[in-house]
Amino acid sequence: MNEALGLVDTVMVFWSANSSKSPWVNTEWEAALTRRLRDDSVRVIPVVLDDTPLPPLLEPIMWVSIVDGDVDRAARELVGVDSQAELVKTMQRTVELSGLEYRYFHGFGVIVGCPRCGAPSSKLEGWSAVDHARDDMYAGVRCTECGWDEGGEV
Repeated sequence: MNEALGLVDTVMVFWSANSSKSPWVNTEWEAALTRRLRDDSVRVIPVVLDDTPLPPLLEPIMWVSIVDGDVDRAARELVGVDSQAELVKTMQRTVELSGLEYRYFHGFGVIVGCPRCGAPSSKLEGWSAVDHARDDMYAGVRCTECGWDEGGEV
């Protein structure tokens, strides 16, 4: 964790009743804030998940609330755009600039890598199956590295 906090340029602090009681969460946001004050090389962004008040040191920082469940609005606030169309364009530019390969799998959707082990999309393969008894077709994606598998009825 120490190494990761030294490498990242953004730390999102997900704040709730549970996280406010966690010594690890408090240690992590305090370390990130210390780095921010020392050399300004990291952004600290609190994300408020419930009505638990932010600690006084985090209150003056730009924060985002998702108490209302509006994740799209919160994402627009984090990115600094006003409309859903601008958010989509920003996300597309981010994917293009990242150099990550992403693929579409019928029955699953778009994916950049295995959510379990982090293998790139080149290590993922599509699958399909027919349930003849129910006359249903299923499709999805599996990871050739760790065996993760997900999909659904198509």
